[in-house]
Amino acid sequence: MRHSMKLICLLPVLALLASCASFSTIPVLNMEHRSDFPYERIVLDVNPATAEDVMEQTTDLQIRVVEELDEIAQIPEVRLAHPDVAPGNALVVQVSIQRMRKVSGVARFFFGAFAGKASMTTGVTFVDANTNETLGIYEITGKSGGSGMSGGTDDAVVQAAEGIVGIICETFGIIPPKDHSKPKDEDDSEF
Repeated sequence: MRHSMKLICLLPVLALLASCASFSTIPVLNMEHRSDFPYERIVLDVNPATAEDVMEQTTDLQIRVVEELDEIAQIPEVRLAHPDVAPGNALVVQVSIQRMRKVSGVARFFFGAFAGKASMTTGVTFVDANTNETLGIYEITGKSGGSGMSGGTDDAVVQAAEGIVGIICETFGIIPPKDHSKPKDEDDSEF
């Protein structure tokens, strides 16, 4: 009986710990830090590179990144890549969705933390459009929380977007539009 009570008391704590959403960043090639943003615009190019159907998540990621970057006064323009329009003096952000683990709202409702965490892993390459030089390459994984009604696929997309915006802000000395947490190394805790 005593062990049952301890377990019952521990369940809310475990549910809280499982609900923490985060993103992790693995730098392959770090961008050099600058004190200014020398470009006229950011051009975002998001493409799925997975066999899974991630078109909805691709669109959601684009919208989220553009909305957050539009809130930053130091960035004059943010637009999506278009094959017929040259980027000009731009920082091109090429995002490749490499892996996706979806957790639906229905699964979250019925199974709670036992439904698992959704995740989106992206390969992100930053390119100077003027010189075609690769400035940085990162792997960013957005991970959802895992309890209650939150913690589905949408949360993973939000975290991946915040990871991308966080790298841009950190590199160019920009104050993020929201309270973004600093990208975590793979060894850092998610909590």
